[in-house]
Amino acid sequence: MRFSEWQTFSRDVHARAERVSRMIVDRARETARQAGLDPTMPFLHAHNALVGAYYGKPWPEVDYSKARLVKRLEEASWEPCRIADRVIDRAFRTVVY
Repeated sequence: MRFSEWQTFSRDVHARAERVSRMIVDRARETARQAGLDPTMPFLHAHNALVGAYYGKPWPEVDYSKARLVKRLEEASWEPCRIADRVIDRAFRTVVY
């Protein structure tokens, strides 16, 4: 693979990873809305609600099973970019100058 081909490949893989990450974040926003949290800041509000519940001050009207799902989706939202970086790095090793 030539360097210019690798650049095109890299852009395509990053674009796909970003789309998947956006899909996960969109799902987290909808789940946060269903849980009674602010969907504009799903990860922050899920974290704060879970900390409040842990310390004995649960937020009223919050579905904590869905709040925990939002936290799991936050962790999952980083994985597509991590995978893309590994794939791109491996492909870079095949570049012929």
